[in-house]
Amino acid sequence: MLEIKGDWDIKRVEEYLNQTKFPLRLSGITSTGYPTVFSLWYLYDRGKIWCAVQEDSSVANILKANNKCGFEVGPNASPYMGVRGKGHVSIIPEKGAEKLEKLIDRFLDDTNKDLANWLLTRKDTEVAICIEPIRIYSWDYSQRME
Repeated sequence: MLEIKGDWDIKRVEEYLNQTKFPLRLSGITSTGYPTVFSLWYLYDRGKIWCAVQEDSSVANILKANNKCGFEVGPNASPYMGVRGKGHVSIIPEKGAEKLEKLIDRFLDDTNKDLANWLLTRKDTEVAICIEPIRIYSWDYSQRME
């Protein structure tokens, strides 16, 4: 069961995740027991957060070894607001190319065709990361920062 805490209800959290184009900060636990953080493009779809990475990347390997994660989406500048949480990750190879194409459309928006084309040359070895949140916390300091 998903636990929601903070300033926003689930509807506002979903709106934020669908509208915001900041990279997601994803943390995983390494084999040494220490967390590490990766910045990734993301999609939010029906309660799940999706990313895509190369199947042999350190991100994929860390998440395959330990499926517990933390995540955050928020700006680095005022007004400070966003969503953070924790959840479980699944690596889904058969959805990698599909999610990569959607991520390119969402984040590049026809602004960098060279990068898009290069990323697509690697789509056969792309895997999808599916984050199933178990806890979401939202914050919004925009009122006090006007």
